[in-house]
Amino acid sequence: RSSAASDVYKRQGINAEYGDPSFEVAKNELQSELSEEELQLVHDIIIYHHKITEFEGPLKEYVNAARKADWIDATQGIVRHGMSKSNVAKVMSTIPNNGFHQTLQDFGPRLHGSNVFKIVWEMSKIFYW
Repeated sequence: RSSAASDVYKRQGINAEYGDPSFEVAKNELQSELSEEELQLVHDIIIYHHKITEFEGPLKEYVNAARKADWIDATQGIVRHGMSKSNVAKVMSTIPNNGFHQTLQDFGPRLHGSNVFKIVWEMSKIFYW
């Protein structure tokens, strides 16, 4: 559910900083079902899935697994985080992207037209070191 909430904000094209609003949606939907620790995990996965370096914190192995999977998916396997090319290809052929990569390509221009500076500035807001 949390990734679906992220997708809603991305598709609406409000801005690139969809993490906090997505977590609030997920929290409202899941707080009666999950422990505080589980909600923190959902938060950390949503907020830090674009983190460039390793996440350090509680349940880091889960956050980093989601983070690495997102990087592999978003880069179409250019960034592989140790996953073999054959496994990346197997996953990509098994799970359809349903327009995900086209959505990524269209995201900046939908927000700022052909203004490359504004697109890069907007996208830089979603990455963490």
